[in-house]
Amino acid sequence: MQRRSTVARAHGRTDKAGDRVRRPRQRWCRVRVETDAGAYLASLELGSVGLRELVDDERLYLGLWNAQQEGTPGVEEFVALHKGSICSVVEVGEERRGPLQQEA
Repeated sequence: MQRRSTVARAHGRTDKAGDRVRRPRQRWCRVRVETDAGAYLASLELGSVGLRELVDDERLYLGLWNAQQEGTPGVEEFVALHKGSICSVVEVGEERRGPLQQEA
């Protein structure tokens, strides 16, 4: 029985030869999220699903990175919004890198 390393199990799948690790594709986009309390412009990790699937899944919260609430100064590194308070989510652009890797 061939065993995969802990790193391979935690971060992706090995191919049939067992020598390469395929990691899930990380996709990011910029979104405008309208809530009962106001609107946010933020980064959202889509992963391997689309925006609709992410919003419609069973999780109760939507995680936003580098979120800026309209009308307030400053940027929050991470904001979790309860999906019950969300009125709409609109994709406003794509991002090539995740928010933690962006340059200021």
